Amino acid sequence: MRCIRRWLLLLYFSPLSLFAHQHTGTTVLNGFNTSVISSSTNLNGGVPLIVKINFRLYPQGSSTSLDGILLVFDQQYFNYIDNYDGLKINMPGENIAMLRNDTILGSESRQPVTESDTIQFLTWGLQQKTYRLDFIPQNIGPGLTAILIDSFANPSGEVIDLSAGRVSKEFTVTSDPRSGGLGFSRRFTLLLRPASTLPVHFMNIGVNKIGSYVQVKWKVAQETDVQYYEVERSADGRNFSSIGKIIPEGAQAYSWNDISPLAGYSFYRIKAKNAAGNIKYTNIAKIFSGNEAAGISVFPNPATGSSFNLQMIQKEKGRYTLSLLDVSGRIVYRGFAEHAGGNAVYTIDLLSALPGGSYNLVIAEPGKNSLSTQTLLFKSTK
Repeated sequence: MRCIRRWLLLLYFSPLSLFAHQHTGTTVLNGFNTSVISSSTNLNGGVPLIVKINFRLYPQGSSTSLDGILLVFDQQYFNYIDNYDGLKINMPGENIAMLRNDTILGSESRQPVTESDTIQFLTWGLQQKTYRLDFIPQNIGPGLTAILIDSFANPSGEVIDLSAGRVSKEFTVTSDPRSGGLGFSRRFTLLLRPASTLPVHFMNIGVNKIGSYVQVKWKVAQETDVQYYEVERSADGRNFSSIGKIIPEGAQAYSWNDISPLAGYSFYRIKAKNAAGNIKYTNIAKIFSGNEAAGISVFPNPATGSSFNLQMIQKEKGRYTLSLLDVSGRIVYRGFAEHAGGNAVYTIDLLSALPGGSYNLVIAEPGKNSLSTQTLLFKSTK
């Protein structure tokens, strides 16, 4: 069996935690981490280079790092947690880490991303002030799309160009607990995917009945050479046909008016196609042409994997806080849906697959003191 010479050493230097990560004899000191998409090619002999992203947390205007984590992608590693990954050391003061399958990591090594990957950051000990988060990539080749989602300030996401080198993003912690100032916070999520495989990243799709017509709206986080968006409609949610086409304008939100909606239920979805011929669909949104009662539903139910859909029907505008609890009452997911009002469908990404069983989805609606609960079943993936 081939032996891979590799070790991970965690060192503590106040106020910076450094990770010394050795790969086949080469030692690199790293601070702050995220994920990597694929190995680039070394032009000197064509040997693939190990791809890395460091993440470092700084006070605003300071060059002294408070904490840091590291993520490495290469073919020699695996996507499950093993002894090549390092648990996060709890530092005095501000901390940042990665959360993977309920394990808090300071260093992680994974396979190159071929489809997509989600990096969930975890912070704690932050004060009410402004910080700077630095992304420091190494050996990032072309074709990597990185989207930083700030659930407090920018839930739609922002594209980060890691191919250009070091990227800095400032954020502020306020008295609002959603900004990350109290306890553990999952405020930041990084989505990574090869840009060539997906023409666009859809955030949500919504439908609203306005007078005699139906307005279809959708939001995107980024567009990659999208040739057109096609609005498709169905009477049964299975057989769709095109009813309109929109040429992209580099916007973050689009809409289309269906002036002749079907009687009864109408199902809508959006198809995006880029110059390379890649196609991506939104989730399916439905609306009733008559008077449909307002409400919230989840589907599919039972669900499989690490996501489910949240359907809003004639609901008020605002932030809907979501908590998913297992049968013991333990919170396995907490997040929110920023609803623009009316009808919409949101995909809730749980980051990792849940064990099969029954869960309670607790929903806190804006402007209401009461909570609503729905039972959500997950099928076992084993």
